[in-house]
Amino acid sequence: AFNFTFKDKLGKQITLKEYSKNNTTIIFFWSVCCAKEELPVINQLFKKYDERGLNLVLISTDKGASLSKAKNFLKMANIKGKAIFDKNGKIYRKYRGGFTKPVFLIINKEMKIEFRHDGHASKQFYEKAIMKYLK
Repeated sequence: AFNFTFKDKLGKQITLKEYSKNNTTIIFFWSVCCAKEELPVINQLFKKYDERGLNLVLISTDKGASLSKAKNFLKMANIKGKAIFDKNGKIYRKYRGGFTKPVFLIINKEMKIEFRHDGHASKQFYEKAIMKYLK
């Protein structure tokens, strides 16, 4: 998996590898126009499995006017996990993101992509994938 850098809660730069701390990590690419229905579902699953070593990185590909909508949505929906705003699409391209969003990835503790799903899915689908790869 591509190891990128982002800011933690204190504003310190941290890499995906450091954040993952040898745990299973979900990377979820989304945008306001497609996927905001799934964010609360991903959030519920993260809260459910957080104590079992699940990490969550939400990467918004919104830019311009929709970027402020994305930030407001995260606040209003009380979404947990790390939120990153990939305004230039650099991270999305590194993960070979195409035209379809959302993109749901599960990264193992060795930083290998174990699972990928492009497009919409149900809570049951996501939970089944998480359970398969959660240690």
